[in-house]
Amino acid sequence: MTSREPFSHPEPVSCVRFGLCVVLAGAVLLALFSSFAKAATFDPELTWKTLKSRHFNVHYHDGEAALAQQSLTIAEAVHAELSPVFDWVPEVPTDIVLSDSADLANGFASPVPYNRIVLYVTAPHRISDHGNWLQNLITHEYTHILHLDKAAGAPRGLRRLFGRHPLLFPNLMQPTWAIEGLATYFETSVSGGYGRGQSSEFDMLMRMEVAGGLKPLRQINQRVISWPAGKVPYLYGVEFYKFVVQHYGEETMMRWIATYSDNLVPLRLNSTVHEVFGVDLPVLYDQFERHLEEKHHQRLAAIRQRGVVAGERVTRQGYASGYPRVASDGSLYYIEGDGYERSYLAVRRQGQSDSRKLMEVNAVSGIDVHDKAGVVVSQLELCDNVSAYHDLYHVDPASGQVTRLTRCGRYRSPAWSPAGDRIAAVRNDLGSSSLVILNAAGTELEVLWSADHGEVVLDLDWSPGGEHLIASVWRAQGGWNLEEFSLGSLEWQLLSAESSLECGPQYSDDGEAIIFSADYDGVYNLHRLTLDDGQITTLTNVTGGAFSPTLGSDGAIYYMGYSPQGQDIYRLDTVLGQVAHPPLGPSITLEEPALSPQGVAVELYDPSESLLPTWWSPFIAVQNREQLELGFVTAGADALRRHNYSATLAVDVEKGLGVGAVDYVYNRWQPVLRLSASRWNNYYYAEDALVRIRRDEVAQLEVAYPWLTLNRRLLAHVGISQTRDSDVWRAAGERAYPGVTDRVLGAAVTFDDTFFPARAIHRNGRNVLLMAEFSGALGGDYRGQAYTLDWREFHRIPAAEQQLIGVRVVAGRGDDGVSDFYLGGSDSATLGLLAPSASAASFSTAPFAQRGYALRGYPLSQRDLRGNRLALLSVEWHFPLRLVERGLMVPPLGLSQLSGALFVDSGDAWRSDGGGRSWRTGAGAELVLASNIFYRADFFMRVGVAHGFNEGGENQFYLRLGRSF
Repeated sequence: MTSREPFSHPEPVSCVRFGLCVVLAGAVLLALFSSFAKAATFDPELTWKTLKSRHFNVHYHDGEAALAQQSLTIAEAVHAELSPVFDWVPEVPTDIVLSDSADLANGFASPVPYNRIVLYVTAPHRISDHGNWLQNLITHEYTHILHLDKAAGAPRGLRRLFGRHPLLFPNLMQPTWAIEGLATYFETSVSGGYGRGQSSEFDMLMRMEVAGGLKPLRQINQRVISWPAGKVPYLYGVEFYKFVVQHYGEETMMRWIATYSDNLVPLRLNSTVHEVFGVDLPVLYDQFERHLEEKHHQRLAAIRQRGVVAGERVTRQGYASGYPRVASDGSLYYIEGDGYERSYLAVRRQGQSDSRKLMEVNAVSGIDVHDKAGVVVSQLELCDNVSAYHDLYHVDPASGQVTRLTRCGRYRSPAWSPAGDRIAAVRNDLGSSSLVILNAAGTELEVLWSADHGEVVLDLDWSPGGEHLIASVWRAQGGWNLEEFSLGSLEWQLLSAESSLECGPQYSDDGEAIIFSADYDGVYNLHRLTLDDGQITTLTNVTGGAFSPTLGSDGAIYYMGYSPQGQDIYRLDTVLGQVAHPPLGPSITLEEPALSPQGVAVELYDPSESLLPTWWSPFIAVQNREQLELGFVTAGADALRRHNYSATLAVDVEKGLGVGAVDYVYNRWQPVLRLSASRWNNYYYAEDALVRIRRDEVAQLEVAYPWLTLNRRLLAHVGISQTRDSDVWRAAGERAYPGVTDRVLGAAVTFDDTFFPARAIHRNGRNVLLMAEFSGALGGDYRGQAYTLDWREFHRIPAAEQQLIGVRVVAGRGDDGVSDFYLGGSDSATLGLLAPSASAASFSTAPFAQRGYALRGYPLSQRDLRGNRLALLSVEWHFPLRLVERGLMVPPLGLSQLSGALFVDSGDAWRSDGGGRSWRTGAGAELVLASNIFYRADFFMRVGVAHGFNEGGENQFYLRLGRSF
């Protein structure tokens, strides 16, 4: 048997293991701000092409040729409009990736490592104040490119030396509200009646913010989890820019952007505001708050003066409940989302105050209830591991059994036929809508209608007589209006022609009227449209908003209402009954972009055009006088993220020893391939004198095949790993220690259904790793097999909003000839963000050759906690202490939540060939700080104390990044 020679732990280098703080900052900012960190997986069967123009490279796949041409035309028009406003032209064309892999009307943009936009080419699945949705999306994302890419003075000059280094993009160093608010401002056209900045929805959100108390600057500078959570940067940001333009002018706003673009010292937010506006940012923000309060208090007073008519609150979770539907027996079905666990379909029986959970859901686009057929739900789910599409699910209300009706169907807004034997739905494909009929088993029977000019259809309901469908329909000539579709003539009939938005239509039981929500006076209220005479009656007068109405069997109306706490379900028994006189002026007419040829070339996609590194950062590592490592760090990826790589290369200038690390992921096919190699030197001292330099070399190849849903990730891993530990330098008189090589062939299965609810203090769910490793099959100094089971459970305590119990069980078994397992310390944390992505596209790595596990209260170097057998049990109780959501501008450091944890660790590592077992137990407490830096880099910090109760135990105090396990 070969064993490792024990060493004292090497002293750490200054700042971090991999170099000075400038290196750390560059790496962190790259991960935070670039879409390189958002590795995107597309269907490997797709063929991609590139359409090129002067300012853009549009990458598109099969079926998207027309969309690519339209997108390029829009993008060039947006560039021509906004580039002079920003006084900026990017030096190289911007990559635009058109993806039909998600039923989400969304996109993202990043200037690092190059200007890149990803657009999900699907029409919105909820009604919003958009014009041409693709034009809105491109305008928003290209505003990000012009804003974030812009640089002047020293930052622009230094790019010639360091390339597109993240630290040389000054506008990246702004709070999210300053970035997203600007893009939302430019997506908005008040005269055209589109964009969130002029919408009744955002007006409602801010009106309720004023009613509940505005969020201070120190709060919105950070990631906000209290309602309205992710909308805060867009809402407060666009309202701030509107205020600035109204009181100081758009020219002053753009001068602020230009001044900030010259910041070589990052994060000079307050000083640039003072330079441009003559006041500090907190003073300007106070002016902004007073402006909002004056505006919205007047609106609230006017509403209350007319007499508030609103329903009684049925649910009190706030946050994100919605989609109410009532069965004939009075049972209320709705989606409940409290932010502490996954959203779910709930039912509340008539006369009961508690609800019953029926199924967990993702991104619901509609539900419908039928007395005999049951409940149909449209929700997002993965298709073939790579695409997130809406599919239909059936729920039996009696048994709670859930049946998936469609796969990769892309069906939204489902509605039962009166007999319950058919389902009407809207199918999305390549950004276009179709109206279809399916049978109750989910088989598509016929296509009733297909959009020709970008029309969008949402919020279907089937008439009681079965002859018609009602829907909210968006058309370029008219915007959003109510239209009725005849199943006989297969034609639409316009029921309203208003400049306002009408949504959520539902037939009355007799089919003679429609109830719906509309913003006729700028506030979303419920209304009734009588079909025979077209008369509209207003039913509510709410301070917030009223949406998604549905009629109960007793005549009551249930709806989703909005308050400062978020969305809840309300019951309305007494209506206002006021004849409405909505503005009947000309309906919205939007100009469609001219589809004039813009491209200069169409080519097959070539990843090499975007694969070369675009930036580098100095690498400097120092340790006393004996170590000075100099080198560089870089990273890159192609536009489709098929190839992803990073590299750190350096040399010890004193000893001439090369060090570094390279990592490569090929993310086109399944399985995913990862290659990595590293070489680092450890410096050992005796009486402050350097006596030895020992080199650690690691090379790994791994493939992982996924079986994925949005909520569950099962992967099979196969990997080869080689580690070698050897002397590369030693002082005169020091004896040589042998080099040790371990070559491991590993196979593993990982299962993960953990998730991180928006308001939670810890992740929930289950994470399991089962791993087998075979040393010596490929040579090396170790021989034998090792097996590891690492099982973790995290579960919310019933009736406790955020309290959680975590349990971890680790068992290891190895032959005598493999490297030892060992226990001790507190450093088995998972380094990562506060809310780690559960994206199915992310590459998950199995920890082959991992042997060390934390046992808090015991030192890491304890020899009798090593062996070829290991058992460990950890139990933690997590509880909330305080929601803080406050931060500093200088330094840009924030604190989101404080929580605590009490834990007990108990375990042992021993040899199977003799020696007694001695189970060790430690316990302690941790203060967990959910923190952020640079306004958006979220991370955990643990401050802990631990005590070991058995032999070798000690009192430990530690500070760690990451979660405990």
